[in-house]
Amino acid sequence: MTRVVVTGLGAVSPFGAGVKAFWEGLASARCAIEPLTLIETEGFRARIAAAVPAAAVDRLAASRRRSRADRFGLAAAAEAVEDAGLSRAELARTALVVGAVGGGMLETEAWYWARARGEPDAGAGLAAVLPCSHADVIGRRLGLGGPRETVVMACSSGAAALAMAADLIESGAAPRAVAGGVDTITRVCYMGFNALKLLDPEPCRPFDRDRRGMSIGEGAAFLVLESYGDARARGARIYAELAGHAMTTDAYHVTAPDPEGTGMIAAIRGALDRARLAPAAVDYANAHGTGTPQNDRIEARALARVFGEGRLLVSSNKSQIGHTMAAAGGLEAAATVLTLTQGVVPATVNLTSVDPEVPFDCVPRVPRVSRRVVASRVVVTGVGTVSGVCTGGAAAIGPVLESGRSAVGRVTAFPTDGLSSHLAAELPAGALAALVEPAEARRLSRVSQMTLAACRLAVRDANLGDLSDAHLIVGTEFGDLRSTEEFAAGYLRRGAGGLSPLAFPNTVMNTMAAASAIALGLHGSSITVNARRVAGELAVGRGAALIASGRATAVLAGGVDELSPLMFALLARLAAISPRGGGEEGCRPFDQDASGPVRGEGATFLVLESLEAAAARGARALG
Repeated sequence: MTRVVVTGLGAVSPFGAGVKAFWEGLASARCAIEPLTLIETEGFRARIAAAVPAAAVDRLAASRRRSRADRFGLAAAAEAVEDAGLSRAELARTALVVGAVGGGMLETEAWYWARARGEPDAGAGLAAVLPCSHADVIGRRLGLGGPRETVVMACSSGAAALAMAADLIESGAAPRAVAGGVDTITRVCYMGFNALKLLDPEPCRPFDRDRRGMSIGEGAAFLVLESYGDARARGARIYAELAGHAMTTDAYHVTAPDPEGTGMIAAIRGALDRARLAPAAVDYANAHGTGTPQNDRIEARALARVFGEGRLLVSSNKSQIGHTMAAAGGLEAAATVLTLTQGVVPATVNLTSVDPEVPFDCVPRVPRVSRRVVASRVVVTGVGTVSGVCTGGAAAIGPVLESGRSAVGRVTAFPTDGLSSHLAAELPAGALAALVEPAEARRLSRVSQMTLAACRLAVRDANLGDLSDAHLIVGTEFGDLRSTEEFAAGYLRRGAGGLSPLAFPNTVMNTMAAASAIALGLHGSSITVNARRVAGELAVGRGAALIASGRATAVLAGGVDELSPLMFALLARLAAISPRGGGEEGCRPFDQDASGPVRGEGATFLVLESLEAAAARGARALG
């Protein structure tokens, strides 16, 4: 197996820009959580957060087209690349994997707020609304010519990006990768966690007996990962080795962890197995440590099950920089590498009374001085699709393609008055009713129902029985914008009292994957990738790579997107949809007079299996 090592580090954190500022803040036990001024906080339970200092932001490269998050990500990635000493030729073969959630949401919120209040529309940064915009900016600016992926997995996005980058290197798809995560504080995120009553009015206290919730933060961190052989050949400095990684899904609840920590335990053991390490070889765990009553208790229980009570040092960087969401995995990975190289374990700074249910030394208040895979052939055994022209399995798709049927027509689901286009391909009313149970329909948003319906059709088409070890990879361009708009509208209508804690989880792109994993009982990894136009293809490619590497025998992979009023208004504002007013003539691919795409909605998922697994159960291979 190819060894993967770390040769470069870059960070933007609540301590400032750069790895030096990040480590000095951690090693000095400073807490960067303070009153929040970036957004309005009037009426909220918590009014504090760990924001990147304004002076540090002002020094970052700016552009009208770049979001605050783009600027964070570019600065951190550029520092990592410079630290690794990569040449232009080496960068041309370097992959990029970005963990992201909010994208340019902060700027889009400002546009939406102004639009809803009838105020002047600035529109700055709107082009960077999607999480995948960070990869576009970083890849283009740094000349990264290898594979490029964006993964949306809520607060595990940054850590997942590192694991997925290591997969690319181990498979030979790229000799090295720039990987990590980026996120900024946004109104929707801050309001949502306030609505869920998960934020502590005071700086968070992970593992404390009296903890009351988490604190939000922001930032970015990227690591340069490369094969050990390439690093040695070019004489690179090696910080550490990424020896093992694993991903699992609880399939328990959208916002709460499995109380037994089953998924955490499986992931830890999977990483140790991949690294060929015994639990006794590990001395320190940089914990997720959010400060919420549930998470800390369950995480401590999982660590104790694997490593034994009391043997590890455990600490949480979130006590100093807050929960930086998609950036958390990258920042905490960089912190862990620096812990190894500097010989100092950062403290859990606000910890005063350790919870009796946490059987570890959690380093309270003061830092501590420390002590090639043979590819499987991949086949498609099932297809499920929900769209304007077809709902069904593989047998239903062929006749529709042969008939040339079109679903393009005037939008009926919401008004389009005043917009440049009125044309789309909508899902027929009632298309999901037979595939989603009434109780599920009441609980799930429409785009989550579309995801689940297509997945169920694919599973039926493949005649796949036991799904417990299967993985799910969802590609999406816009995610659940409809729920995001409804959640924000509640605040604009009624202030903090109008925020719905039930709607908030749907504002995060990976909720579709999480909800479907729960409904289907999937316990393999559940991954969301975000990209313009090709998210579904990337999801299928990622699923095939999982199987080819021997890390999975069955994967559900595909894409989903829905039409929504906000999406339509946003695309019209960016002139990204056809202005033609009606009829199929509005969508004319390859025509010299084509005026832009016509948007549609739907979901299509494939069941991917290894040839051996499919043959063993007598499954039909579609391709």
